[in-house]
Amino acid sequence: MFWRATPRELSAAWEGLCGGRKIGPALSGDLRRLMEAFPDGDRIRDTAIG
Repeated sequence: MFWRATPRELSAAWEGLCGGRKIGPALSGDLRRLMEAFPDGDRIRDTAIG
C-alpha cells in the first residue's frame, strides 16, 4: 500500500517514475546481507538430498 511505504521505498518509486539513477553492480557485502535477511537454513540441504 502506497501510504505505508517507507521513505526509502517512496524514494525508489519516485526514481523509477522519473527515470532516476541506474542500477549499479552488486557490492561485495550484498550477498552476505541478503543471506542474513533471508536465511534458508536446512531447507537447501534437505532439498538437495531428497
